[in-house]
Amino acid sequence: MRVPEAPPKTSARSSASSPSEAGRSRSAQIAGAEPSRNKGRSAPGQSRSTPFACRRLSTSGLRRYIIPPLGVVDSEQSPSIDEYSTPIVGSSGSDIRRQWPVDEWVADVAASGLPSSRRLDSLVVHRFAWTEFLAACEENRVLGLLAEALRAGACHLPDYPRESVESRCGWWLAHDLVVERQLLRVAGVLQGAGVEFRVLKGVALANSVYRDPSLRLFGDIDLAVDSDHFVRAAEAIAAALSAVRELPELRPGFDQRFGREILLRSDGTEVDLHRTLVDGPFGLWIPLDELVAEKRTFLLGGQELPRLGDPARFVHACMAAVLGDWPPRRIAQRDIAELLLGGERAGTLEAAPVQELAARWRATAVVALAIRTTVADLGLETDHPLIDWAQGHRPGPGDRLLLASYRGRARGYTSQALSVFALPSWRDRCDYVRAILRPSREYLDARGFRRGDRLRRAVGLRAVQR
Repeated sequence: MRVPEAPPKTSARSSASSPSEAGRSRSAQIAGAEPSRNKGRSAPGQSRSTPFACRRLSTSGLRRYIIPPLGVVDSEQSPSIDEYSTPIVGSSGSDIRRQWPVDEWVADVAASGLPSSRRLDSLVVHRFAWTEFLAACEENRVLGLLAEALRAGACHLPDYPRESVESRCGWWLAHDLVVERQLLRVAGVLQGAGVEFRVLKGVALANSVYRDPSLRLFGDIDLAVDSDHFVRAAEAIAAALSAVRELPELRPGFDQRFGREILLRSDGTEVDLHRTLVDGPFGLWIPLDELVAEKRTFLLGGQELPRLGDPARFVHACMAAVLGDWPPRRIAQRDIAELLLGGERAGTLEAAPVQELAARWRATAVVALAIRTTVADLGLETDHPLIDWAQGHRPGPGDRLLLASYRGRARGYTSQALSVFALPSWRDRCDYVRAILRPSREYLDARGFRRGDRLRRAVGLRAVQR
């Protein structure tokens, strides 16, 4: 997701994890104040004593926001600021992450409420690491989980950081309301055009898996569309909603044959239309007709919207955790944990259909690795046949090479390079390589590249990574 400037910044890293500028403006109007650009301060005209909403309730399928203050924490249980040691003045965000276990704290938040060996009630965040910790929670989309833990008294923090959690959580919830409202408009356009689609990731998981949608924050709309009507779906949305394409096509015909997604921006909301689920060889191996073969629904705004079937939804969650962002976001691991644990909304996940689907998609190693890392990183303490299966799975050399291509700074280039071996014919391989090495002039201009820049950048990143 491409995201410009965020509401009140917590660090340089946090700007890459917040929604778009246009979405920020609309969301701020809903929340009732323009987000402040000052760290840790209230927005102009906003009372510091009035917290934002951190709870979402379904009203006609959409979320309504209420603003009860977070639960009062007993001062005897809450660590005092004086108990924190003196930090190194002038430390940068990266320095703080080296000095303090920020990533471990975020993992504690991601595991909150789960049967886990991690304990959030013993969390003590250094006061000068708080800004970076909050930025990491926002970046990993676990801010809703932190807010709930504070409300429930499961996390004891001093008073000074609580308002920043409340305000940021409220801002994200307002943004998510805008995204959901726009999703209903996009769904209406696709249904009117006769295009089959499935809602993916954040919106679908928040409204069909999590017991409270406010726990699962998201930034944009992700839809898998029928591959036969992939380009037509983008054109229909662009025409009906005045959506603008983020980037031109790499080369004419590339999207329909090899592309993963088309990124559109409509009223400040990013709409990602997926032809397949991930980049690289694992995305090319997915039988595209299977994405829309099974149809399940969830309720949003009084309307039933289609989502992936349960096995495909779980495999996609595993792909997002292993093949998506690097390093992976903790919320992706939380998604896997929620699906494994099941519940009233998520239902019971059966192992056999997941294993069969993963084998057909040649993603067995991906699913097994995602489950193992989730159990280890979140300290998950539960029994499930898929966990036992994943613990005993060992990927072969080919799978290890493919998985490694999705890691590191050069992952966008290395996974593209290995995509050649996933294509069925030599003609497809030649056309794919030609498109990668000789992009269209429009694409290069939009990216600010010259011919050869992409190859030089890929080689340079790979050298740095080594």
